[in-house]
Amino acid sequence: MDLDEKNQVLVAIYTEYQKPLPKIDKSINHDIVNLEKLIFNAAIAKLENEGYIKGSILLGALNPLNPKVVRLTKTVITSKGIKYVEDMLEIDEKLSKN
Repeated sequence: MDLDEKNQVLVAIYTEYQKPLPKIDKSINHDIVNLEKLIFNAAIAKLENEGYIKGSILLGALNPLNPKVVRLTKTVITSKGIKYVEDMLEIDEKLSKN
């Protein structure tokens, strides 16, 4: 399955979230998901806007969907984001519970 940039970022966040001690701010960045920095930043802004993640800090944007800097220190995936990824990847939600 080919994922667009936004979904690549969301799946990376979901995967980190599933770890016993997730560190989204330390483990997720544009290099990890192999995207250009501005495309990664736009994906974070879109995921925030659509309610799949929350808590990200978006800085330096004339257009709110094109931030120059993103900070993921307080970023978490929402229940809507978890459901979206599990549906998209056909993951049994019972298997993803910790």
